[in-house]
Amino acid sequence: MLKAAALGDWPYLQYSTQGEPAIWESAALLLRYFGLATLVQLEPSGVSVTGRGPLLALDKPTSLLKPNNDSTWYYDAASLAASVTARKNVVLHSVALEVTNFARLLAGVLRSPSATGGVDPNYRVKKLRSIPRYRALVVAFLQNKSQVNDDTEVLLRAPEYVIRLGYLLDDTPPHTVLNYMGFRMVVHVSPFLPEALNKLTLVRARQLGLGSRTTAQVLCLRVVAQSLPIVFYRVAYEAHRKVLDALLAADLGSALKQAFASRLGLVHWLDGDTREQALQRLHQLQLQLLFPSWITDSIKVAQDANHVPEIIPGEGLRSYARITKHLMQRRLEGAEPWLSASPTEQRCWLDPSRHMLYVPLAALNTSTPAEEPFLLLQLAHLGERVARCLAQFMLEGARQNLGVPRSWWTADARQGFGSVQKCYKVQNDGMLSEVRVAEDSAALVVAHTAFEARMPTIDFRLENAVSMSLDQLFFIRYVLGQCSVDPRGPAPGQSGAAELSRLPARLHLRSRNANEPSTKLRLLVTLDPLDSDAQNCSGCLAYVPFFTYKSFYEAT
Repeated sequence: MLKAAALGDWPYLQYSTQGEPAIWESAALLLRYFGLATLVQLEPSGVSVTGRGPLLALDKPTSLLKPNNDSTWYYDAASLAASVTARKNVVLHSVALEVTNFARLLAGVLRSPSATGGVDPNYRVKKLRSIPRYRALVVAFLQNKSQVNDDTEVLLRAPEYVIRLGYLLDDTPPHTVLNYMGFRMVVHVSPFLPEALNKLTLVRARQLGLGSRTTAQVLCLRVVAQSLPIVFYRVAYEAHRKVLDALLAADLGSALKQAFASRLGLVHWLDGDTREQALQRLHQLQLQLLFPSWITDSIKVAQDANHVPEIIPGEGLRSYARITKHLMQRRLEGAEPWLSASPTEQRCWLDPSRHMLYVPLAALNTSTPAEEPFLLLQLAHLGERVARCLAQFMLEGARQNLGVPRSWWTADARQGFGSVQKCYKVQNDGMLSEVRVAEDSAALVVAHTAFEARMPTIDFRLENAVSMSLDQLFFIRYVLGQCSVDPRGPAPGQSGAAELSRLPARLHLRSRNANEPSTKLRLLVTLDPLDSDAQNCSGCLAYVPFFTYKSFYEAT
């Protein structure tokens, strides 16, 4: 495993490596064979320049450690990992300390003010001659030196990070960087390692956003699912075919686009040019919900599965390495974007051309029965998620930097949006940015309109809720979708329902019974009055579920 990533002598002693070329070789092999981004993420971008085909994109990796947080657990994990393969002359304390210190510095670079966010608004195309230190990375990743020269272009999605990383590497001994990369690899494959390294699976679970009680079996299934996305989608489709077919038949995507287009016509603070372009982009946008459209074709899926490397019983690590390598090879061959994101991803994503919006399967609540009444809950939940993605798609055009391709709003439209943001600012208690509040506000009425458009043929009468209206059902489901429950449980003296209180922009939930568990649905949405400054904001109503759409579409 370590030899495959050119880390056969890990952990390293000082001055025992070949310097920075060894760093880039290992970083590239970890990406190609295990899909692990340690220093940078390198992947096909899907963007073509002057017809020469897609570029590789350099982006920021994810970090296991957050700056300024307690790093004791990280140090302990590094010590445990190094103890397995360390030679007698290696001081584990020194290795673990150096790895932890470097991880803290790297986390600081990743989270620095000028290197935050998903995609840097200043992303740009660069030739390798302008970033020569990354040429070795590209060569090792493509494994074809003839394809790379000084004129080879790459897309820098986080150009500021690329610069800052170079400064960090200049100030760090190469053996420390390699030791950090080796540690990350051991954690990455920890679900397949001997029981002596079981504690490292907790670190891997943390990286995947899973709880500390996640079993090794669940962790194995999760990482394998990420490496076999098409198989995962097909299995999920077969397991939930009834509800998925019903959702496809409802054609929620078309209803959402139609509702959004009609509402854009009401935004009087958008000038005509921006509105026309927004409608054109919305018309061209294709919505791909939950899974690839061809996943229902069993013959095509079977043919695809035949090319996946065989998983060998009793050889989990070897099998995992083979399937992750196969996945990266398919992505390099220009396969579709469904292979570029984990099937367990929670967020929607746009393809680089901005013509396709993908909403992953994780947006579906698979615990809900497939009967018609419960299909309503899916439409309310999924519709809100997709509508928010559509709002993000439109609002990204309001970026202030006019030199950025995504900044397609005119100056007048951005000025109008700025007035709306000021209106939100006096209503928002600081939990969320004004842009996020705008996304919530723009999405809600679109989701509600689409929800109503798909309801006439469905009987929504539920047991013990005969008098519940469609509006009540939708908004209760919407509010529950906005809740974020602390996995540690409610604070002392706080009811379960009160723990569901960190909602965007002054939403409040109150239970009918203060002692009732937070998992029950019997909740009331209360429209608490906001401060006087918010109420006096011209053209804006309080940001609460039943009135929030007027704030975005009718504010002045």
